[in-house]
Amino acid sequence: MRPLTRLIAFTVTLALAAHMSPLVAANADSFLPGVTDVPLFAGLAADTESGVNFDTPAGRIVETVATGPVTDQVTRESVTNFYQSTLPQLGWVRTGTLAFEREGERLTLSLSESNGGLVVRFKLTPK
Repeated sequence: MRPLTRLIAFTVTLALAAHMSPLVAANADSFLPGVTDVPLFAGLAADTESGVNFDTPAGRIVETVATGPVTDQVTRESVTNFYQSTLPQLGWVRTGTLAFEREGERLTLSLSESNGGLVVRFKLTPK
């Protein structure tokens, strides 16, 4: 994605974030590093040490992980529901349970549990 296109996308994302439903605003702490237009579910922390983030001639490729302890608020269901309701508000079209597309990009999420924690893997690739 070109720098100007990214700036426009980021500006639109900020504008949309300001108008998100209270549910979305209450459950998003910040945005994912490397994918500034994908909110991070409250209770999850992005692993900034791992992951991949680079541009190719076909588009950007980003892989990142967010983790958090499983609690009453941080569950597989609550995270799934959050992204299924939030990402369409940001222009992502749902193509599967946790698969989305927008402007030539595909975003997939996968959830797993490990040692009492929830692990969410985000993968953004060209379509």
